[in-house]
Order: sequence, then structure tokens, then C-alpha cells
Amino acid sequence: MLPARAMVDGMSHLVGLLSPEGYILDANTAALAFCGLTPAQAIGTLLWELPIWLPQERTPIKRLFRQVVSKKQSRHQELEVRRGDGKHVFIDLTLNVLRDDSGAVRGVVGEAYDITEQRRLAHEAQEANRRLAEAQCVAQIGSWEFELATGKITWSDQTFRLFGFDPAAGPPDYAAHLARHHPDDQPLLAAAVQRAMVEGIPYDLSLRVVLDDGRQRWVHCLGRAVRDKTGAIINLVGTSQDITAWKATEQEQLRRERVLTEVLDVMPHLAILVDADGFAHYYNGHFFSFTGLDPATPTAEIHWRQLVHPDDIPIYECAVDSLAECTEPYECELRIRRKDGALRWHLMRTVPIFGGEKEVQRFVVTGTDISTHRAQEEALHHTNSRLEVQATVDALTGVFNRYVLEECLPDAWERAQKEGKALSVVLLDVDHFKSYNDTFGHVCGDQVLRQLGTLLRSTIRTDDTVIRYGGEEFMIVLPHTDSASAQRWAERVRSQIESRVWPKRAITASLGIATWSGTSSPSGDTTEGLSGLIALTDSALYQAKVHRNSVAVAHYGAGG
Repeated sequence: MLPARAMVDGMSHLVGLLSPEGYILDANTAALAFCGLTPAQAIGTLLWELPIWLPQERTPIKRLFRQVVSKKQSRHQELEVRRGDGKHVFIDLTLNVLRDDSGAVRGVVGEAYDITEQRRLAHEAQEANRRLAEAQCVAQIGSWEFELATGKITWSDQTFRLFGFDPAAGPPDYAAHLARHHPDDQPLLAAAVQRAMVEGIPYDLSLRVVLDDGRQRWVHCLGRAVRDKTGAIINLVGTSQDITAWKATEQEQLRRERVLTEVLDVMPHLAILVDADGFAHYYNGHFFSFTGLDPATPTAEIHWRQLVHPDDIPIYECAVDSLAECTEPYECELRIRRKDGALRWHLMRTVPIFGGEKEVQRFVVTGTDISTHRAQEEALHHTNSRLEVQATVDALTGVFNRYVLEECLPDAWERAQKEGKALSVVLLDVDHFKSYNDTFGHVCGDQVLRQLGTLLRSTIRTDDTVIRYGGEEFMIVLPHTDSASAQRWAERVRSQIESRVWPKRAITASLGIATWSGTSSPSGDTTEGLSGLIALTDSALYQAKVHRNSVAVAHYGAGG
């Protein structure tokens, strides 16, 4: 007979056996420790009278238990409880009916899992979604609305720019908008819109848009239906952007099963019983259903090195070697091959079971699938990385935005003061850019700014910073650069801009330079010093723009 008592006491989640009246008949070690009770205190207590329940939860627990017994059906519920140490946590409680041969209820098996960490991750994911939405507003995502009853279409300015339509002409009709997409993508969008209008099914598509000049851009399109109070679909709303949104992953839940030996066979975890010498002599039913191995396979013929990912075999071997000296629970993470060939991450937990002489008699090893948990962490990390980029990088030009200036320029100034090294700041302004935009349109203007951003990034060093200062103005921060070096760099950039082939017509730029020499004494604190340096840079740019296509220099203090 399998040592069910030892196996259940080795489980890290809560397991208990209750009478049909609700009295606790047995509980594993984890459940007793969680409640802060001894076996004598727990046995014979009604489930809903345990000290872990909050006052408002006692009656619902009692009602839930009686429904399980009367209807002979399993139930589960998520609850906030107070552990024996006073800490408030969340658990997922499952109550399963245990029947005799005649079908009568002979007991109820309770299982509970601490889901506090899972709820925290879900909250962080929701918060990440909220911050992503705010970042998208800052990034000028195009939005639209389509009223089904009137046929009225409303577009934001960014949507016009994105699809290459003139805002003065008003939004195009649906046919013209559909025709703006790549021929291969039009059926996808048409089918998605039809499903949204008829069935209310939202869509999430990445599509190619073909502009009048033949250029293509990928647009991430989101759309959903809006219903009135009766549930009828009245509007379609959505957004369009040149980026790919992240997709939230759905968390899987593990099955909850019965008590003792029955629970061991059907519980949704790998469970292995290992003797003191390290030989496994029991695998639960879930292990065989997961791996696809025949349950009749002798335990000696189950080879873990064939189940574990090759890169994780050293971790597995280390865990096996550690059994000889194991006196406390320990954990490791392994990728284990499922019967369909998929590799799933598992948290493997080994718990030593001691005998009367306080010697290890056996080990209980459990494996919990944490693939979804890891995917959530990766998704959260990916989202945070995207938020950081959206918060600091100008979407059009690919250079940093003005928010970065608030950090990088004071840092460069203070570093220059500390090291006594020169610091130069350059302001670049595209000559006659308003006239260019008025003549050739904002699409061409945006193309010029995008190419200019690429050109500037290609000319700077690792420590230099390019910032879109506003409109067609760019600021370049050049640490450890004296006036002569900054002037040579600016002249080189000016020449490259002048000689480059631009859309429609030639483009030139004016550049103003201000340099702190590293030897003069700045006036006031960092804020005053930077204000003076930027003012000088602006003054130099004003002088350069008098002649256009030129470079002008100013010096902060003496020297330079």
C-alpha cells in the first residue's frame, strides 16, 4: 500500500478531509501550518468555524459546503483569508465529494492553493495595460469611429496622416479606406469588420497600407463594437498605429482533485515518491497522462534524462546528487517534455519526510507547471521595455524626445564641472521647413525629419545624445567636446545635409553651437548654468539662421 499519509503531508498546498456535516476529520501538515493549529485543535472543528475566515466569509463558506453535499457536485471559490500568522492572503478553495459504493456522500475533500502571487501578477499586468494606453495617447495613436445607423465616420488627425488622406476632404468612405490596404490584406480586414458589425467580435490585425506614392507601411489595427443598453451593436470604434501591440497571455488553472490516495492519482501536478536511497517507487496518474508513458511501466524503466530538456540535465543531476544530504525542502526549475513533444516549465519541489529517529525515510517530489507564470513575467518585461521606449524616443524620427533632455543635459553639465572637461551643445534647425511643408505636404515633411534623425544618429559617438527639441529643431549634446571639435562636427553635418538627395527638393540646415570650455567658472547652480548655455546656443542658432545653411558659435565664459 502506498504511504498516502506521507505523500499528502509532503504536499505544499492545503488538503483536508471533512465529514458530510462539515467537521474536519483530517488535514495535512501544510493545512495545519497555514491555519496555525495543532491536529487536536483542528480535528472536530466545523469548516466555517476555522479562524482563517474573515467574518463576512463564514456564511458563504457554510452555504457553499452544503451545496456541495446536497447536489453532490464539486465547487471552487477564490477567497481572502487570514493565515495563522495574521497575514491576509488569497486562496483558491475546491470542495470535492467523496462517495461510497452506493453513491452516497461519505465525505468531502478540500484543497486550497495560495494564489496571492498569481493575483499580484494579474494586477501588474492590468497596470501595465493602463500605462501602455497612456503611452499610446502620448504617441498620437490614430483613432476612428463608425456610426452604423447614420454611416458617419470620424477620424483623428493622426489617422488621416497614417493612411495618407487629406483631412480637409474629410474621412473617406469605407470602400476607399479598404482600398488603401494591400490587396492581400483587404479580405482580412473586410472579414474582421463584418464579424465586428454582425457578431460584435473585436479584431486585432497587422496590415499593410499602400500610400499614393507607392510606399507601404505596416499598421496595427484594433477594432471593437459598441452596444447600447439593449445589447444591439450601434458603433464600431478602433485605433491604428505603426506598432505591434502585445497580447496578454491567459493564465491556465490546474485541476483540483480528491483526497489522499485518490487525490495523488488525479491531482494536476507531477508527484513522485522517492526512498531514502534516491530510488523512485511511485509516480502519480498525472505524471503518466502528462508524459504519455504507460502507467504499467516499471519505475526502474522511467528515464528522466529522456524527459528533461538537454540543457536542464545538469540541474536535474545536481538535484539527484543533493538527496543524500537533503534535510530541508528545496526547489529547482526544469523543462519537461509533454507527450505531444511540447516542453513545459515545471517548479520541482523536494520535501524530505523524517522518521521517528529524525532520519530521512523518503522524499516527496512535486512538479507544478509554471509555463504561464514565466510567460506572464516575460510579457510584463516586454511591455515595460516598450513603455520605456515610448516614453523616451520620438516616434517619428527615432531620436530621443525632450523628456530625455531633462536628465541627460544636467548629467552632462555636472560631469563636465566635476572632470573639468569641455561640453558643447548644438541646436540644428531645418531651413525654410514651414515652406517645404506648405508646398509638399506633411507626409514629405515627416519623411525629411525621419531621414534627418537617421543621419544625425549615424554621426554621433556613444556618449553623444540627439534630441528632437521641437518641430524641425534638434539638440545635440556633445560631452568632452571643445568648441573647435564641435564646429568641425557641425560643419560636417551641415555639408552632409546640403549634399544629400531629399524628397522633392534640396534641404539645408542652420546650426548654433555653445561651448563651456571646462576652465571658466559657471555662474549660479546647475539650473542657472544650463539656462545660460542653452540661451547662448539659441543665440548662436539665431545668428546662423540670418545667413541660412551655416554654422555659428558662441562661448560660455572666457576661454573655449
